[in-house]
Amino acid sequence: MSNLRKIGNKLFDKKTELKYQSIELKIGDDLLKLDQKTESLDNALDNEISDAYAPILQIERIVDEIPDKITNFKAFSNALQQLEVKTYDALDRIRNIEQDLGSKVKLPDSVKRTLKQLEYYQRKEEQYRADITKFNSLAKKYK
Repeated sequence: MSNLRKIGNKLFDKKTELKYQSIELKIGDDLLKLDQKTESLDNALDNEISDAYAPILQIERIVDEIPDKITNFKAFSNALQQLEVKTYDALDRIRNIEQDLGSKVKLPDSVKRTLKQLEYYQRKEEQYRADITKFNSLAKKYK
C-alpha cells in the first residue's frame, strides 16, 4: 500500500501541478482580454462623452455673448426724431414763404436729399423695431 501511495502521490502531484498551471494561464488570459476590452471601451466612452459635451460648451460660451439689450436704438430713434422735426420745420418755412410770395418756391437740394434720407431712415426704424422685438424674444429663450 505504501508503494501504491508513493506512485499515486507522484502522479497526483504532477497532474495537479500541470493542470493547475494550465487553468491558471487560461484564467489569466481571459482576464487580460477582458481588461483590455474594458480599457478600450473606457477610452471610447470617455472620448464620446467629451465629444458630446463640446457643442454644449460652445453653446454656453455663445449664450454668454448674447447682449442683454440693444443699446443704440434709442440714440438712433432720438436722432431720427430730431431730423423729422427739423425737416418738417424747413418744409413749414418754405410753405410760409410761398404763402407770403404767393408763388411756388423750388425746394433746396439739401431739403430734397434730407426728405429721401428721412423716408429711408423711417423704413429702417420700422425694420429695427421688428428686429429688436424678435431679438428680445429669442434672447429670453436662450438666457
